[in-house]
Amino acid sequence: MNDDLEANLRSALGHASERAPHAPSSLSAHIVARSRRRGTRARALATAAAALAVAVVAGGLAVAVRGAANHPDPTAADPTAVSSAGTAEPRLPGEVSEIPDPVEKVWPQAVRKIPALLPDGRELRPHAFIDDHTLLTGTWSSLEKSDALYAYDMDSAKIRKITDIPTPKGTVTFAFDFTIGAGQVVWWTTRNIGDEKLADLWAAPLAGGEARLVASHRNGEEDADEALDPPAVTGDGRIAFSFRESDGVFTVPLGGGAVKPVAGAERHHVMRWPWVGTAGMFDFLEETTSAELTALAELLNVETGEKRTAVVNPGELDVQCGLTACIGRKAGGGFFHRLRDGSREKELPFVPAHAFGDFVGRFQSSTYRKERKSEGALLHDLVTGRSGDFGVRPGKNGLQIPGPGAGMSGERLISYRLGDQRVVIDLSKID
Repeated sequence: MNDDLEANLRSALGHASERAPHAPSSLSAHIVARSRRRGTRARALATAAAALAVAVVAGGLAVAVRGAANHPDPTAADPTAVSSAGTAEPRLPGEVSEIPDPVEKVWPQAVRKIPALLPDGRELRPHAFIDDHTLLTGTWSSLEKSDALYAYDMDSAKIRKITDIPTPKGTVTFAFDFTIGAGQVVWWTTRNIGDEKLADLWAAPLAGGEARLVASHRNGEEDADEALDPPAVTGDGRIAFSFRESDGVFTVPLGGGAVKPVAGAERHHVMRWPWVGTAGMFDFLEETTSAELTALAELLNVETGEKRTAVVNPGELDVQCGLTACIGRKAGGGFFHRLRDGSREKELPFVPAHAFGDFVGRFQSSTYRKERKSEGALLHDLVTGRSGDFGVRPGKNGLQIPGPGAGMSGERLISYRLGDQRVVIDLSKID
């Protein structure tokens, strides 16, 4: 598999979460899938691509939403209890006695519907909330190729252009992981210059203006994939970033300047600034321990030095952790949710596909079945036990499970197309 093909494949997979069928899996697009031995990287990538083709999971890392703050203990409510949305305790994970009510009926304060297309026929592609009623949204000039960013006011249906997105010669991964902070929107691309691969970090003012190249960086590891994790904007005006297939966190001033490694974060990836975490290895070729497979098992606050280590029991698989909680698969079968210290463990009533709210702290989306026939997708609140039906049904490409917005500032957003409308869910408005 040559480098260009690898890069194009990664780009397509990275952007495919809205369109791809999702199998029950806890893999996250923002947890690196990599091989321990660099000599097996190409084979590992091919295997990972095959798995991701049926299990693409997109998710921003660890952005706590207002709803989660109102319920600091995400396991306080029994997630298997009968909910007011009409779901009863399932006989098997994902099996319901009644189809849940639509999300807009369960959480009317959090769900909006807007036109899927602009008047000129282009499709709106929301990335994050700028404020409670304004979306950061993009458009594509062709498949996977973002060409511009806009601010879309859902109350007035007015749209304002923020910036055009440059695509330099040699670009192999188009603009991705849009993040908002300090009055700026930040994203990354990758490109080839001869035999060298570069990751480019971009920024533009939310008020509108020309996009600028903040930094071009190669992390110096010969076999390292130059794709980035979702970047963060720090409180002192820097972009914090990390690479998906190699460890280490870096920062660069928003106004441009030298890229510097973050001391003490040599094994880590950007999570929710100032928190960084060890990524965990989903290795398809080699034996690994449960601790090695755990995503974000070790957390570090790079400003205070505080460390948090999650409890992982022998034999547990696909464990993903956030600031307060973890989700994973038990050795004997079934999925669990518990606090990082191992306490308050609950069995999940649905097989998790996406997790939101401090990454895994409160919400999950999943498939459901009724009498093993009717298949759909739902959003489940682990705190209240309520579930809402997204309204999507299997099509020629399988069942598409809505996921959160990509990037650190997009996790409160769930957005998906339903016919000629786009459904927008603001998780921060769920009490």
